[in-house]
Amino acid sequence: MIKQKMLVFMLVFTSAFYAQKIGTWNNHTDMKNIIESAVAANIIWAVTNGGAFNFNIDNDGYNTFTKSDGLSSHVLTSIAIDGEGKIWFGTQEGIINVFNPSTNSIKKILDIYNTDKTQKRINDLYISGDTVFASTSFGLSLINSNAYTFYETIVKFGDFPAETQVNGSYKDNLLYVCTGKGVAIQKSGAQNLSAPESWNSYTVTANSVHKLLNWNNELILATDTGVLIFDGTTWNPFIYHNTDIKDLVPAGESLFVLTKHQLYSFENSNSTLIYEDYQTDFSDLIMLNDDYYISTNKGIFNINTGNIATIFPDSPESNSMQSIAVDNDGIVWIGSGRDEFGVGVFEFNGTKWINHSMSNQPEFVSNSFHTVYASSDGTKYFANWGQGFTRLSNGIFETFNAANTDMMGIPDDPNFLVIRNIVSDSKNNTWLLNYNSINRKPLSVLTPDNQWYHFSFDNPSITENTIVECIVVDQYDTKWFAVTEGRRGLYYFNENNTLENTSDDETGYISSANFASDIITALAIDNRGQIWIGTNNGLNIIQDPSRPTSTITLSYGLRQQTVNAIVVDPLNRKWVGTNQGLFLMTQDGIQIMEHYNITNSPIPSDLIKSLAINKNSGVLYIGTDFGLTSLATEAVQPLENFSELFVFPNPFIIDGVESVQLTIDGLIRNSEVKILSIAGNLVKSFSTPGGRVASWDGRDENGKFVPSGIYIIVAYDEEANNVAKTKVAVLKK
Repeated sequence: MIKQKMLVFMLVFTSAFYAQKIGTWNNHTDMKNIIESAVAANIIWAVTNGGAFNFNIDNDGYNTFTKSDGLSSHVLTSIAIDGEGKIWFGTQEGIINVFNPSTNSIKKILDIYNTDKTQKRINDLYISGDTVFASTSFGLSLINSNAYTFYETIVKFGDFPAETQVNGSYKDNLLYVCTGKGVAIQKSGAQNLSAPESWNSYTVTANSVHKLLNWNNELILATDTGVLIFDGTTWNPFIYHNTDIKDLVPAGESLFVLTKHQLYSFENSNSTLIYEDYQTDFSDLIMLNDDYYISTNKGIFNINTGNIATIFPDSPESNSMQSIAVDNDGIVWIGSGRDEFGVGVFEFNGTKWINHSMSNQPEFVSNSFHTVYASSDGTKYFANWGQGFTRLSNGIFETFNAANTDMMGIPDDPNFLVIRNIVSDSKNNTWLLNYNSINRKPLSVLTPDNQWYHFSFDNPSITENTIVECIVVDQYDTKWFAVTEGRRGLYYFNENNTLENTSDDETGYISSANFASDIITALAIDNRGQIWIGTNNGLNIIQDPSRPTSTITLSYGLRQQTVNAIVVDPLNRKWVGTNQGLFLMTQDGIQIMEHYNITNSPIPSDLIKSLAINKNSGVLYIGTDFGLTSLATEAVQPLENFSELFVFPNPFIIDGVESVQLTIDGLIRNSEVKILSIAGNLVKSFSTPGGRVASWDGRDENGKFVPSGIYIIVAYDEEANNVAKTKVAVLKK
């Protein structure tokens, strides 16, 4: 009977909660660059430099695995599947992750990572019986696949130098090891593999030796100079001379040979080309039934009777996230980078990626989009390294460069127009920073009616050799921007609502001597109008922009930190991206509330390149060179008036052990919340953080967990004129 009543309460009081659970992390990475793959039970597993994924051949379904799913790293380097179906992943850092599909859990093996070795990369994982052979940058470790314990680690093979890099291994009665110096073969009868005298060592004429196997009772070897064969004393050229061999797969009398761009079959001294692609790099081969699965830098190519399908999960075009902006609809826009590293602009709606580049956007002249900006009027701007910028408005792309505007580029090439940053003011004027402009006009503006104005600066002067970076607009429409090469410091400019009349312009300059460093790296305006200045040695704050020089303070919490990005959330807290991770600071910048890095969070890199926040959902986006990470926060823009409160989860289950939170959504600024029993007795009261959401830990005023029952949640403003309420079912285990 109790269960039936609770089901009714669930149906009545469960609300639609449309935001991610607070504290939820998600990684979003490019998984096209396949390092290696493996197959078990019609499921292909692949490791990439953006995590791992599997593909179900029977239903075309994908599952992805990143740091937010429990992996220790995104930079995976090797994979193997043991006899129990557990998936072993090797990483760049030397950590081995073992995923057990039956329990959906990940076991981390840290023994190699915890060594004092400088290079710990897991180059290869090979499994024979219940032994996992882990090839590392300093030796070969033998691990029990059931107990996860190490049998031994071999660091010297015969005459090869100690701690020679091991690239792979192979077991066939004897143990064979591919190293950076050649091939080591276990001596017949040798038991103590850690003893150098247990090994015969053979040098090889090749720079890379990475796979050995037995084919037709012959030992053959894959190298970057072709396939070699062993005559008992020497490794000699066999087939595909002077060719970089990536993989060898035997199949009866046939040998399938994968090179950097070709797949061959070799049988009875005859070579047959099966497939080639000189625009793609191959790395690994799986043969399953009549299908070939080739791991490439563009996904897994499935080749069957001439038909080709590409396998990889929906993802961005690359892991380079140099600039992030969130538009009014919550769509995330990302600039990929400058020069040859730029691959276009990424669009992400939370579930699906769209990659805009020269291949699908005729308006793009270059893919080097390094900065993106989303204006409050819905227009998006993409700044290009050399080709001006592109505007996206009402679904139409339009490019502005040196050919169709009077902006001029760098001194060496006036047509090479670099727009460093873009921002809009309260009148929807678009302000642009022109990097190294030969005409000495670093600041330009494009009005809503497509009129251009350009501004120069004389006190101190900005020349064609001056580099300008970072621009923000404050509540008075004053533009603030930094000079990082030349007369370093911070400039401010206000045209006094007369773009055509320069006589009433207000300009000023603050010397870099006033800041933590003379290199300004980031700027932000907070919710109180204060200016936050990030440098390569800390953080400064201009408390009153009307008196900038006399109100500069130093944020002591981030002294000696290189600040790369600053974003202000709706609670006026500051999220600061640095070379040492992500910091959350109080409104005044005095205290550090949180510090996230690669060891205590799913962030893939401590070097944070970019930040943005969706103020309507509270989701913070963190850009690195290893992908995008999102974090659901409680910093959601408050509502103007109460409409309806939503609570999540409902029912709210309290087990008395695990720290759980009930999320209350739909609040106005500075709401007060009261939790009441169904009889109307006060259980708990508290003030909200200031945004749209708050949380309750299920405890009463005395700090004790409340009993099971129905509770009423009442929220009201400071004057108690605006009130909203809802109910929640509490289950205490």
